[in-house]
Amino acid sequence: MQTITSPSNPRFKEALQLHTSRGRKKQNRIIVFGRREIDRAISEGITPDQIFVQSESEISSFDDQKVYQLPEKLFQKLSYGNRIEDAIMTAARPLTGLNSFNLKEEAFVTVLESIEKPGNLGGILRSADGSGVDGVIVANPVTDVYHPNSIRNSSGATFGLPIAVDSNENVLTKLQSSGFRILVASPNAESNFYDVDLRGKTAIVLGNEAQGVTDFWSEAADEAFNIPMLGIADSLNVSVTAAIVMYESLRQRKQ
Repeated sequence: MQTITSPSNPRFKEALQLHTSRGRKKQNRIIVFGRREIDRAISEGITPDQIFVQSESEISSFDDQKVYQLPEKLFQKLSYGNRIEDAIMTAARPLTGLNSFNLKEEAFVTVLESIEKPGNLGGILRSADGSGVDGVIVANPVTDVYHPNSIRNSSGATFGLPIAVDSNENVLTKLQSSGFRILVASPNAESNFYDVDLRGKTAIVLGNEAQGVTDFWSEAADEAFNIPMLGIADSLNVSVTAAIVMYESLRQRKQ
């Protein structure tokens, strides 16, 4: 275990840069806040570069050689937003290439097109983990799947799922060549959600918060479906829509 006392320390400065998408991309690394999320990342095979804790914090669960103690002021500066965690980890960015995205037969996959809000992305990943989705693909990404808010809202479930990130075109090619049936969630669809078969090798596509799915996916889809809306609102939050569809798929597959 080592101690860092200066904000000019190179390790500290590099870790601080990971707060931004630019910094994470430049270093090809991620930053994880909170002991629960760190424990889940490590249990899924993520190897820490370093773990920062406040002075006098409990460190018995961590590799002592990778722990760096910080005084309270520096630790608060390294923390993200207003939430002060009890540990902060940095690590190499997990691979998210389509080439390594291999799934079992009869897989159920969620495709997220250009989701804008990391909180929504994290919420969807958490529901995907809970409902047993076989993998999540982020197509035409707008926000980083390893954004601190995405990891936090996923409760660390981000690290327990096969995740791929690529362009719409490459994702479609991958799904079609792998024999997936492609279903699109759209408020303009004629088919009711409750009448759609979500079993078998299936990929559901959800669009972003403002525009929904683009014509690219609507034209490529084998089928589109809507979720009934009985009030004055015409759509649901994308993370809510994802949870409903993923758990309905779980229900159908358990029958």
